[in-house]
Amino acid sequence: MRTKTMMRVLFTAFGWLLLASCADGTGVARVMISSSSTVAKVASFRVTVTSGGSTSDPISFPLASPVTLPPAQSIGLRFDPSHRGTMTIAVTALDGSGNVLAAGTTMVDVEPSKSVDAAATIAPRALQWTPIDGKTTADFSSVWGTNDRNVYIAGTDRLANKATVLHSTDGGNTWNLNQGFPNTKGIAVWGIDAGNVFLTTEGTIYLADTGDDWRSILEETTVAYFRLWGTYYPNELWAVGSQGIIARSNGTSWQTIYQDPSRSELDQIWGAATNDIYVPSPSGLLHSSDGASWSILDVGIKQPGIVWGTGSDDVFVIGAGDALAHKRGQHWTSVATGAPSQALGIWATGTGDVYLAGLQGLLMHSPDDGVTWSVIDAGVKNNLMAIWGSGPSDIYVVGEQGVILHGH
Repeated sequence: MRTKTMMRVLFTAFGWLLLASCADGTGVARVMISSSSTVAKVASFRVTVTSGGSTSDPISFPLASPVTLPPAQSIGLRFDPSHRGTMTIAVTALDGSGNVLAAGTTMVDVEPSKSVDAAATIAPRALQWTPIDGKTTADFSSVWGTNDRNVYIAGTDRLANKATVLHSTDGGNTWNLNQGFPNTKGIAVWGIDAGNVFLTTEGTIYLADTGDDWRSILEETTVAYFRLWGTYYPNELWAVGSQGIIARSNGTSWQTIYQDPSRSELDQIWGAATNDIYVPSPSGLLHSSDGASWSILDVGIKQPGIVWGTGSDDVFVIGAGDALAHKRGQHWTSVATGAPSQALGIWATGTGDVYLAGLQGLLMHSPDDGVTWSVIDAGVKNNLMAIWGSGPSDIYVVGEQGVILHGH
């Protein structure tokens, strides 16, 4: 049974104070909230109290600014004289979007006219990783979606030598298999939105603007384009590919705007905006602030290979071995993740959680923006080639021989 209680929030010297009273309160339970490990970007706490068989409505209240636990934070509950005995206090830490970061409970004995102290330890929510049967043994190399319902996975069925695309519109419960791409290997799927989803293959670029209806948008070319990034089709779209080429669509054709001196294949591109685009190359990490001219950034690691970010002030670059560079704000730092094998994909929530996927079933997690790392048992030894998520509790990892893992 739930009981509704009048609530208001005040800021005090010891943290945020949650006042709850149906009448004049005469007792206070002060709760110190700590974490079993790092919980970053906590924007609010949600609290429920159970006493005498009744549970209060959940109370959410924001912090003055996002915090990282540890150090501990405090909340206080003022209760009326009718509340006595044992209270169970449930505390949930939320990010700015309302996603659950960590949760925990504590119990405290309260009496009218007395103040008591309690300690609640919250633990980051551990994802459950579930294998998905996509009804194919294709080697998947990329995954992308618009939200938690609409997800695309792409790769190559090597036995049939065909690009393969799986598409789910119900959050991964069912998948539509599409292999209607003539004699070509699938490389990557990526999109701007639900009406502009692209598939790069060895021979051409396909566009799906109505669900699963794909059409080629690339004329005969001597360049094979491997990855795309952009903000608008057709004029704000960039591609990287063979011969070290970076090209841009002008609406009718692709124009080469840069060629890396190495003349090697370029297969990764990511941007935060049209004036903030990154391309890893054998020459170094290329960056453009205008979409046309390119320069090499020194980010403190060798052989940058994968780039991805959540925004202009939160960019990750995977290097050789266990090297990882991270741009936070305007500053780059480099760390060693301790990865036992090469990472090939990275995804982050933007609120502290970062995930790596890679060779030999590599799956790792960092709760603190890439500073510390732990290995997740993925339950497979297949090479995991790509990772993408719609949010902190909806993450897909794909790999060779049809491997699809769903973190939820």
